[in-house]
Amino acid sequence: RCIGRQLLQTKRRGSIGVDPARYGDDDMVITVMESGRILERKIIPSCSAPEGCSQVAILQKQYFPDGQIAIAVDCDGLGGPYLDLLKQMIPDQLKCKYVEVHGASTDKEKIDTDHQNLRSEMAFYAKTELEAGRICLDDDPYTREEATSEQYFINPKGKMQIEDKDDIKELLGRSPDRWDSLKLAIWGLKSAEQINPKDRWRQIEQPKEEISFMGVRII
Repeated sequence: RCIGRQLLQTKRRGSIGVDPARYGDDDMVITVMESGRILERKIIPSCSAPEGCSQVAILQKQYFPDGQIAIAVDCDGLGGPYLDLLKQMIPDQLKCKYVEVHGASTDKEKIDTDHQNLRSEMAFYAKTELEAGRICLDDDPYTREEATSEQYFINPKGKMQIEDKDDIKELLGRSPDRWDSLKLAIWGLKSAEQINPKDRWRQIEQPKEEISFMGVRII
C-alpha cells in the first residue's frame, strides 16, 4: 500500500537523509525526499567524507536550490565529520536545518519514554508516517527487504527496542543502509519547514567558478 501511493500534501517540505559508510562493506546512502515522496536515492560504495558530502551538496543544489530543507545525518561512529563538512559546503544563506542523529542516544530529555533509544523512536516514527499515508515508497526490493527485516522487542525496562544492527546485517548478508537512510530522511521531514520560493530578482548569487573542497570538486 505504501508503494506508489498518492499523497495529499499542501506544503512543500524537503529533506535529505545521509547514512555514511563506516566500513569496507558498507555503502553511503543518500535519500532525497520532498513532501513524503522519494526523489532520488544515491548509493556510493565506501567513499570518504569529503566525497560523500560533496554529493549531498550537489543533490541539495539540484532539487532544492532555494534551500530551506532539513539534512539528517547519522552521526554515530564515523558520521560526525560529515555534519561539520556539510555546514562548510552549503551556504548559510540557504537556511538549511542540520539534524544531528545519534541513534544510540538514551537521553531522557530528548527521547520518548516508550523507547530505549533514538534509533527505536525513529523506526516507529517512520512506521507511523507510513501507516498514516504521508510517505510514498518506491519499488526498491532492497529497501523493502531491509525494512521488513527490522524487528523490535520489549526490553526488561519495558521500553521498545530495535534489534541490534549487526543481527540484521547477519540476516541480510549486508548492512541495511537504504532503509537507514530513508528513516533519516523521514525523520528530517519532521523538522523541515515549508519551502517558500525566493524572489528571483533577489536570489542568492551562487559562485560561478568551480568550487572544490579538499581536492574534491563540488560545483
